[in-house]
Amino acid sequence: MWLVAVAAGGGGVLSTVMKQLFGRDRPDIVPPLVAVTSPSFPSGHSMLAAIMYLTLGALLARFSARRRTKVYLIAVALFATLVVGASRVYLGVHYPSDVLAGWCAGLVWSLICWLVARYLRIAAPSRDRAAYDVCLDRPRGAQSAHRAMGTSSRKMISRRGLMPPNRSFTRATLSMVVLVAVLLSPRPSVAAPVPARLVEGVTHGFLVLRTVTGVPIASGDLLQSAKSGVIESRMVFRFKDGSVFDETVMFTQERVFTLQSYRLGQRGPAFTEDTEISLERATGTYRVKSKAHTAGGEKLLNGTLVLPPDVYNGMILTIAKNLPKGASETVHLIAFTPTPRLIKLEVSSLGEHKVLVGDLAKTAIHYVFKPRLGSWLKLFATLLGRVPPDFHAWIVADEVPAFVRFEGPLYATGPVWRIEVTSPRWPD
Repeated sequence: MWLVAVAAGGGGVLSTVMKQLFGRDRPDIVPPLVAVTSPSFPSGHSMLAAIMYLTLGALLARFSARRRTKVYLIAVALFATLVVGASRVYLGVHYPSDVLAGWCAGLVWSLICWLVARYLRIAAPSRDRAAYDVCLDRPRGAQSAHRAMGTSSRKMISRRGLMPPNRSFTRATLSMVVLVAVLLSPRPSVAAPVPARLVEGVTHGFLVLRTVTGVPIASGDLLQSAKSGVIESRMVFRFKDGSVFDETVMFTQERVFTLQSYRLGQRGPAFTEDTEISLERATGTYRVKSKAHTAGGEKLLNGTLVLPPDVYNGMILTIAKNLPKGASETVHLIAFTPTPRLIKLEVSSLGEHKVLVGDLAKTAIHYVFKPRLGSWLKLFATLLGRVPPDFHAWIVADEVPAFVRFEGPLYATGPVWRIEVTSPRWPD
């Protein structure tokens, strides 16, 4: 079984190295059924399936006497390898070329391991005979008589420990090298939620929505309440033309922030279409209902997603307030276009800016949120002119951080708007 262990361990290391070398993004043409964040090329599952199943099938077939049994074992190994690869494409986490590359790499690695094992097996008898002669202190001229000994006699001598320790030492060394390589090999990145450094509570803030040139277009409220350990945060904007933007997110903050549900409603001439979106973490279900203002009926889209733990729709300002000074983070958003797409969002600090609160100067940290699209989605978005812009947020870095400005789209394919805090004023 040492051959299987070496093949599997070495194949895992080779798969990880190749993924880091090519760095291909996961498919984003359809929503994946499982959440993965490691590079896509080649498919590690397909590669390891080819290594494990083909190696085990070949070993079992070698010790089988009947031809039919050999064919059956090899056929089962091939079928299992094909099923694993096909399942990765079905789940939407690999391109077919990823799976094909994984199969080829696994087959080549299995053949290399098999050839090495065969070489060691062929070279072993000559070493065993030489060690046997040395152990018996047999003169060189009499060594030819050893070749006439029966097989059973040599096996008895071997069982008494007269065989050299070279083969055992070689196997142990190879096993240790593989074990160390597996332990030290780079691991694929795993989606991790953001720690809740500062817990959220009851809040009522007043907001103003402007264009990037500073023209006010809507007035809004930020309403936040806590009930049974769940925070409900709602941001509402009422436009001058009667349009309404209403976003509600419910999340928990037990050591880390975890989105539980998300709602978005937008209607009116400020938007290209009226939309209602809902997303539930517990069931993974989503619902998108849209209706264009021009000709066209209502469209309804339902489905299920496997959400990674760091999906933060409607929570990016909360995440920015909880980042340590100078820290960076990678989180995810579900962009409804209207088909839901998992988008990676890299958060980093761009430096500090001075802001005025009355006559008092404060320091605000400028955070940038960069959407990272997959290769195909980026290509299509570029051709259609729909590459999402970066988001920007400014957080006052006092003992208790406070949001002062946000700049970016409020929804997928939306224009860049600016959100600022404001204060009530007395009418003239």
